[in-house]
Amino acid sequence: MTIKNVLFVLVTICVAVSVNAQLQQYPIIFSNPLPFLRSTGILNLPDVKKCFSSVRNVPGCLLEISQAFGEKFGHMMPACCKAFMDSIKCMPNILYSVLFPPNLKEQCNQAGIH
Repeated sequence: MTIKNVLFVLVTICVAVSVNAQLQQYPIIFSNPLPFLRSTGILNLPDVKKCFSSVRNVPGCLLEISQAFGEKFGHMMPACCKAFMDSIKCMPNILYSVLFPPNLKEQCNQAGIH
């Protein structure tokens, strides 16, 4: 993926999360329309925001993760690895297998952060 594609995905996620936060919440008709996502709502967007909050709270972490998309692996800060691994535990594995390179997870595992 090029950096433009990565930035497009990140901006799209941010827009979707902020739009969802501003919309009035209606009762959900279908309790779980996509059971493979293990969500309680249609797309469970508030949980996406909650899961990524740990990554956003670490200064420079988003930059390190975005550089991993371009395969520019370097030394990741332990706090960033911990936040990234926590967000993986929070989100369904289906999202991470598509969007995040497995090398990033391996790099954090090699640093001793599980």
